[in-house]
Amino acid sequence: VKKGIIRNRRYRNRRIGDFLKELNITEGRGTGIPTIRMAMEKNGSPEPLFETDDDYSFFMTTLSIHPAFLSGDGVSNGIKVAENQSEKVQNLIRDGVDDGVNDGVNDTVNILLNVSGLNASEIALRIKKVFQQ
Repeated sequence: VKKGIIRNRRYRNRRIGDFLKELNITEGRGTGIPTIRMAMEKNGSPEPLFETDDDYSFFMTTLSIHPAFLSGDGVSNGIKVAENQSEKVQNLIRDGVDDGVNDGVNDTVNILLNVSGLNASEIALRIKKVFQQ
């Protein structure tokens, strides 16, 4: 990863990856890490930390907070979030953590596919419309 050479050795969540591609959230060509590095460098943020083990059984990314945000120079003072939006975000994060992200997403995908009668592309299209509202 440090050399900029990225190879995908095996997929863990192919369905999730397909959904994210359908929603144009990911692109599936292995350019994510260089893109993250360039964006963070351009922003003046600390370099991201990428970690894995010798067997590539996990991949973890740590994105550090920009130093200006922590300095108290007013960078964060002008950011206002509506009370109901803040609660929604907190609930979504809490739900994702409580469910166990991979298990919860896989269960949801299976329910949508089996109960709704829609295929993966149709479900992805409907989810995309919700995010665009």
